[in-house]
Amino acid sequence: MSIVLGVFAGMLLKGFYSMVKIEEPASYSYSVSKLERSRGKIATQYIGFRTIPVFVATLGVVVTARRLMLYDWVTFFACVLSFVCLSSGRALVERIKSGMRDAPFHCFLLIMEIIVSFFVGATSWLFSSYLESFVPEPREFVSGAWTALFVALVYRGMRTVSRAPSPLSLRGQLRLVREDVGDDIWNDISDMAEDKEVPWCVLAAIVVVEVSERPRWVRKCERIFSSLMFHKVKMSFGVTQEQSKRPLTDCEALSQTCDWIRRELSDETIRTLMAPDHRARNQTGHSSFQSALNSCFMEVERIANERNPDGIYGGIVSSYARDLYRNASLRR
Repeated sequence: MSIVLGVFAGMLLKGFYSMVKIEEPASYSYSVSKLERSRGKIATQYIGFRTIPVFVATLGVVVTARRLMLYDWVTFFACVLSFVCLSSGRALVERIKSGMRDAPFHCFLLIMEIIVSFFVGATSWLFSSYLESFVPEPREFVSGAWTALFVALVYRGMRTVSRAPSPLSLRGQLRLVREDVGDDIWNDISDMAEDKEVPWCVLAAIVVVEVSERPRWVRKCERIFSSLMFHKVKMSFGVTQEQSKRPLTDCEALSQTCDWIRRELSDETIRTLMAPDHRARNQTGHSSFQSALNSCFMEVERIANERNPDGIYGGIVSSYARDLYRNASLRR
């Protein structure tokens, strides 16, 4: 009965997260990038969204098990184990099977999520004797009164806690990226693109997309994880997330990305995208130039999808590249 009660609570907890993700995607805090998620209020909201439901569910089921003269520690373990198996554990197996280039580090993050879930659940169990007055008697669970109250309060509360912010403008997103990488690296992007004769807008777009999902703290964790693996596992490094067993500096990663762009893009596309947009507006045959420009960004999307075949990467890189091409003033 201790195990059954714990598994039931773990399934309810997994159901809660699934309900928020499916029924309220606009408020689901996972929809923001990791860079936004690691800043200020959004970081606090995300931490609360990931920990408070686990703490509350574990507290309720552990206290209930104790009142029913069951093994509360068994119930706690069954609750958290069933929850992580249905959520992070399942995602971990799928990530391992995917074979994608960033799978090792994602697996590391998922393992950390599992550890955090057990830590939060254990904290709730240890403090349950002090907080049991807040948990209704088992009969109230049976009658359904507490269940209705629990769902109403937690669901309504999490809608506010997990509500995603309004999408950032291009200028706002670039401001976050520049703060993350530093002005020196941002200026190196322009200088290296010029030296290597590749379109700045494409190189900068890759940096914006990768840094948005791999802020500085994540990139530091990647280096630590690589060291723990004795640099035997190929991972992604730098502001452009280039693959290597040896940790790469940001400049080394930028250089490799420039070589890749030069190798994959056609010469015509490179020449077109390196021409300032204002020059295109003033030349004759402007509509035909715009048509050629559209073809260039379609090619950018194609090679970006080959770089990361997750189905959305290419479109995002191409969209940022187009915006950056039209806003050359953001280059410095």
